[in-house]
Amino acid sequence: MSPAQESRHLGGRSNRDKSKARAALAEGIREHYSELFKLYPDAHQRDNEALRNFFSTHTKVASATLELMVRTFKTAVSLADFDAPLLKTPPAAKEKTTKPLTALVPKVEKEVHSSVGHSININIQLTIPATDDPKIYDSFFAAMKKHLLETKDD
Repeated sequence: MSPAQESRHLGGRSNRDKSKARAALAEGIREHYSELFKLYPDAHQRDNEALRNFFSTHTKVASATLELMVRTFKTAVSLADFDAPLLKTPPAAKEKTTKPLTALVPKVEKEVHSSVGHSININIQLTIPATDDPKIYDSFFAAMKKHLLETKDD
């Protein structure tokens, strides 16, 4: 988002109005730490231990970095006014029409028979960032099909 778009995004010139700066900061913190505020609606009032627990389960960083993340959040919160009225109208909740992940995956059945009567099960676990773009999932499953299920004869 360009600076001009960001300015309009925060309600026009209201983000430059010194009297509204602390409220704008609170809105920005809520927006950019949305996962934290989903878990703790009062995240700005939580103690260091609760914040440390949240950040440690959502990131993989060293303990010193974790402490810096908590301090950064606490410092930003100390400069913000979470009691001020909202400067911008929250966007209406998007009605998601996404299909469950299982609906996006075509059912592929391929039996592999062993001449000795043994079978091998392989479980694959992928961790990918959250996204609403089905192309990401399609590409993962296409690659898995290509490399795991298709033989050179296919």
